[in-house]
Formats: sequence, structure tokens, C-alpha cells
Amino acid sequence: MSTERAVAAANTCLNDRISTVREGAKAFFSTWKVDSIYDFEPFSVGYFTNIPLAEGYVLKLPDGLSHHLTTIGVASDFSYTASWTERWTG
Repeated sequence: MSTERAVAAANTCLNDRISTVREGAKAFFSTWKVDSIYDFEPFSVGYFTNIPLAEGYVLKLPDGLSHHLTTIGVASDFSYTASWTERWTG
């Protein structure tokens, strides 16, 4: 895919959450921003998080545990924002 088509595809997918400007003949500068809600997956999805405890030891937690804690009122979904920039050449 050409660089220009990649930029057009990204802009189509992310609408106003991405800004890309041309810098010279073959360079671009992009800024992405995400505003969303972090909600936890239920046990049925089957995702796990591995938490390293010590060399050779990992605590494997089902991600559904966080979802369960939201259903019983111990934890809550939360809003988050992330943004980043990238300079790239084609």
C-alpha cells in the first residue's frame, strides 16, 4: 500500500482522532488521540494477564476477574485518554 493510501485509510478509520500532515516530499507527521472507556472483558472471552513475580514465577490471572469485580461493585470501568505522535517516511 502506498504511503498516501495508508494515510487516507487511517483518516477514514479514525475520523477526527488522527491528524496527518506532509513534511516535504516523502515525510509525514501524524498525531493520534484516543478518548474511550476502559471496560473489562468477562470470563467467557478467555483472556489472561501474566504478572511476573520472580524469575521463573508468573501469576496468571483471568481478565474476567476485573469484570466480575465491576459487577459486584468493588471496581469500576473508567475513562482514559491517550495520544501520541509519529514522524515517518515513505
